[in-house]
Amino acid sequence: LAMTSRKDNAGFLKERFKGDELVTRAANYLEKASELYREVYQLIKDGATSEEVGEVVNLLKKASVYEREAGLLMIEAGR
Repeated sequence: LAMTSRKDNAGFLKERFKGDELVTRAANYLEKASELYREVYQLIKDGATSEEVGEVVNLLKKASVYEREAGLLMIEAGR
């Protein structure tokens, strides 16, 4: 699941690249995305109502923004 892999990736990045501000910020975004994926999972694990489906869509959109920001920061950190 995305929530687990993003959280694990964030932990790895923070440990492996201590002191690198860009990587730390990217890891923080991955943790935020992970939390949103956890919320999505909680909403859909037993089935979702129409209202919950709308909320899932919004949560995934927010998570995609965090994922994008993390990726951009990682690109910048690699330069």
